[in-house]
Amino acid sequence: MLKSLFRKAKSNWSRVVASLLAVVTIFGLSPIMANASGGDTGGQNPGSSGSHKPSTSDVAWSVVPDLTFLRFTLIEFPEGVVTDLSNSGAWKAVGTPLNVVWGQALSYYSADDYRSNVVWYDSNAMMFNAAGNDAAQLISTTVKSYSAASGNNSRRVMTADEFQAATGISDTEKEQMFYCNSPKWTSGWVNGDYTSMWGTDPHPVTQSNLYNVYTANNAFIYLLTRLSETGGEGTGWSKDEAISKWSEYVRDGSGQVRTKYRIIIETGSIFVDPDRVQRAYTLREMLAYSLFNNESTTRYNLIWDQAPTIRNMAQWMRQAKDNQFVEYPLNEQGVPTGEELHSTNGFTEADSFVDTIDLAVDIRSRIFSERRSFGLHIMSPFNFEHSDPGRVTLDVTKKAVGTASSGDISWDFTITYADGTPSGFTATKNDADFTESVTDTGAGLKFSLKAGETAHFSFEADASIRFVVAEDDPAMLTGIDGSGGTSDLLGGKFTTTSELARVTFINGQQEIDEPVPAKTILYKRDAKTNAGVGPATFRFSSVSNGSYEFDTNAAGELDNIQWWDPTEADGSHYIKPGEYTVTELVPPPNYLPSSEVKQIKLELDSKGNPISAGPLVFTNQAMCGLRIVKYDSQSHTPMGGVTFELYKDNEVIGRFETNANGEILLKNIAPGTYRAV
Repeated sequence: MLKSLFRKAKSNWSRVVASLLAVVTIFGLSPIMANASGGDTGGQNPGSSGSHKPSTSDVAWSVVPDLTFLRFTLIEFPEGVVTDLSNSGAWKAVGTPLNVVWGQALSYYSADDYRSNVVWYDSNAMMFNAAGNDAAQLISTTVKSYSAASGNNSRRVMTADEFQAATGISDTEKEQMFYCNSPKWTSGWVNGDYTSMWGTDPHPVTQSNLYNVYTANNAFIYLLTRLSETGGEGTGWSKDEAISKWSEYVRDGSGQVRTKYRIIIETGSIFVDPDRVQRAYTLREMLAYSLFNNESTTRYNLIWDQAPTIRNMAQWMRQAKDNQFVEYPLNEQGVPTGEELHSTNGFTEADSFVDTIDLAVDIRSRIFSERRSFGLHIMSPFNFEHSDPGRVTLDVTKKAVGTASSGDISWDFTITYADGTPSGFTATKNDADFTESVTDTGAGLKFSLKAGETAHFSFEADASIRFVVAEDDPAMLTGIDGSGGTSDLLGGKFTTTSELARVTFINGQQEIDEPVPAKTILYKRDAKTNAGVGPATFRFSSVSNGSYEFDTNAAGELDNIQWWDPTEADGSHYIKPGEYTVTELVPPPNYLPSSEVKQIKLELDSKGNPISAGPLVFTNQAMCGLRIVKYDSQSHTPMGGVTFELYKDNEVIGRFETNANGEILLKNIAPGTYRAV
C-alpha cells in the first residue's frame, strides 16, 4: 500500500539509512544529543515565536525506530459526554497527561535522559479534532512545549520499565502495552482489543455492541492515580477511589444520565530534527507541524524522511469501532440502555493514509477534516468495573444552602439492611477513615454528616444486597438526588437498586419552611450543538385549565413559572396544577419552527409543595447561510455587479447581484437544495 510513497523516497534511501545509522551511532556515543532549549531553532516549540523551522535544511529528520511512546490523557465531560467536540466548554483535560516511553533498542538511555533532553508537548488530540480544517493552526497558538527535567513536569514522563516496576506487569504485558511496532501486539489481546491489556474477565456491556467490560487490573488502577494528579505525586485519586471516581456519571441538560470520563491514548515517536533537537511528537502534532510549514511540498522533511515510522504511529493504535466517542445512555440504575450515541467530530476509524499522501492538502482532508482515529485509542468507563467484585459501595453526601451550610449543624442518618446482610464494612468521610465513628446496630448503621461531607461505605457482601438510607429528621429536607437507586422525598429516604450507589440529601434555607422553586422544567436547544437558544414562546394547553403562553430566556430556559403560589408573590408566572400539552408557538430568532408536541404533569404533594416535573427539551434546526462568490477564472479577481437567479428545490426565490467583492451573502435561510444561475 505504500508503493507510491516509497517510489518517491527510493532514490534517497541510501542517504536516509546513513542518517539513521549516524543517529544510532550518536546515541550510542553520547546519550545527551542536544540541549532542550534549542536556541533559535524553535526547539522548545516549533509553532511558537514565529513558527520557526530548523535552521538547517539539507539534513534529514531522523528517528530511532524502536524509540516510541504512548501519551495517556484523562478527559472530563463536566455535564456528561457530548456528541460535538467543538464545544470546548463541554470537556477538559484534567490532572497530568502521562507519556510512557518504550526504548528497547537503547536500554542504556536512562529515564532521566528522556525527561531532560527531549522536548515534550501538551496533550492536544481533542483540540486537533475539534478544530477540523483549522487544526494545523494550533501549532502556532495552542500547542505548547515543556521540559520534564524537574518539578511536577517530571511526573509527565516515565519509561515502560518504570511503569512495570510500579505495577508488577510481566515483560510480555509491558511490550504489548507500550511498544508501537511489536510483533506481540495482538497475541495477548482478548477479541483483538487493546483495552483488554488493562483488565481481565471480559463480558459484553450491552447486547449487540462491540465493547466488552473488564475487571480493572492493577496497571489500570495505577494509570488512573497518575493521570488524575493535579500537583505532583500523591495528589491524584487514591487506589481505593480510582474506579469509583472513573465511573461517575451526571445528568445532562435533557435529563439523560451520562458518563463523565474518557482516557485518550496517542501514539508517538521521538524525532530528531536537522538541528539535532529531539522532539516527542504524537502523530497529530507531527502532521500539524508539517502542514503548518507546508513540508509536504518539498523533499527531505519530516513526512518524507520518516514514512515507515509515521505508518506505524497511524496503524498500530486503533480501535475497531466506527466512532470512538460512543456513549451509551444509562437508565435510573446506571445501567446502559443499549442505545449508541456517536460524536459528530470524534475520532473515526480508517485505514492507513500514508500510501496516498502526496501534498499537504491530503493530510488536511484525511486526518483533520475527517477527524480520523489514526494513532488513537479511547478507553471508556463502560470498559471497566471494580477490581474487587466482592465489595458493594454506597456514598452518602449531605448538601445544604444558606445558614444550614455553615458547618456547625450535623444531620443524623440511618442505613437499614433491606435485603441481605453484609459480613463487614469500612467507611471513610471525605477520604479520611470514618469506620470507628459509625454505629453498627446489627440491622444497619447510624452516622452523622455536616454540610459538604460525604461518607463512603464499602461492604463485604453479595451484589444482591440492598439498603435504605434515611435522614433521621427530614423536616428541612428539600431534595434527594441519587444514582443506583430510587428516591422518595416524601418519605425522606433512598433505596438502592445496585451494588454501586450514590445519594445526596439536600436542605434549603434552615430557617425557611416553604416550597423551594422547582428546577427549570423546559429547555430550548440547538438541534446540532445542544446549546441553549432563545427567546422562544411556548403554549401549555389543558382541557380543564385552559391555555397559558410563556417565553424562554435567551439561554433557552423556561425558569420563571410555578404552580404552587396563585398570588405570584415572588414575581413568577403562575400556572394551575394539571396535565398539559406543550407546543412551540414562536421559534428562537434565526431558527426553524419546531413541530414537537410534549406532555407534562404539574402536581403538588399532600403538603401543597411542588413535585418536580420535566424537564422537557425542545430542539430547533438553525437557519442556514449561503455565500456565492464570482471571480475571473484567469486573474482570480472578484467580479461585482453580476446578477444571479437563485432556485430553492427548483423554485425561483429571487434575483441577487454580487457586491464589489464579488459576493452574494444570504443569511438565515431555510435548509434545502439551492441552485444559482
